[in-house]
Amino acid sequence: MVYCLIKSLIIFISFLVITINTMPLDNHDNEITEISNNDCVRTSNMLDISKKYPNAVFPTLIDIGMCTGSCTISKRSIFEGKQMWKKETKKCAPTNYNLLSIYHYDMASNKIVPSKTLDIVVHECGCRV
Repeated sequence: MVYCLIKSLIIFISFLVITINTMPLDNHDNEITEISNNDCVRTSNMLDISKKYPNAVFPTLIDIGMCTGSCTISKRSIFEGKQMWKKETKKCAPTNYNLLSIYHYDMASNKIVPSKTLDIVVHECGCRV
């Protein structure tokens, strides 16, 4: 009974961590990064955490996402000659991440404890140079 209550609490806390803590990617060079509405989208990428962390209690399977699609060169970039001279192409890449907390069973203390907090869950995708 207590184990089920603890597991439910961990599920709820992890849900809050994943949904509330959105960490934007720092972007100090707005001139070469242009977010555009191409077919660059977030797609599913399931990761089995229990393979890397055998003591993981929650989550054991998570959709960390990935960015797929193509990006077009903006007319402004072509006009300014950026694409021709620098040989830069836009790539579909993550622009925003969510935090992921992993909880594991600690055999020494006989408790469920958080082990890692990573910002690896792709939240949004965009076209970047």
